[in-house]
Amino acid sequence: MRPRHLDDPGPADSRGPGSYLLWLARHQWQTLALGAAWGVVWMVTQALVPALVGWTIDHALVARDGSLLLWMSLALLLLGVLQAASSILRHRCAVSNFLTAAFRTVDVVSQQAVRLGATLPHRLSTGEVVAVGTADMARIGQLMDVSARGSGP
Repeated sequence: MRPRHLDDPGPADSRGPGSYLLWLARHQWQTLALGAAWGVVWMVTQALVPALVGWTIDHALVARDGSLLLWMSLALLLLGVLQAASSILRHRCAVSNFLTAAFRTVDVVSQQAVRLGATLPHRLSTGEVVAVGTADMARIGQLMDVSARGSGP
């Protein structure tokens, strides 16, 4: 697993929520793309399993061809292994996307809090700062998590 401490990516794009999310996505585009690719492999293998079972029934069982049935069973096993592996790798990318976005958001909020210093309590209540550090961070991480999952299928 990669360490979660991130290098300073520069100043965050704070023009609005969409700009900030695009800024986050630009800084983790590799794992977003990889997660989408594994999502495609995972969904294709899921679609191929019933097709292969149906083809095997139509051709191997109806013809009573034991050799073909054995080969199709092996192909089904290999397809299941590929499906499981792609599911695991897709999930790892999704978790990485979640954690990277969440921790980068915490870093950005912490830097802003340090920059504001003693003026922070006059601008925001403590509850608002904590909300960004917990709930908002989790929602931003979830968005990056599902973005690769949703773009894969």
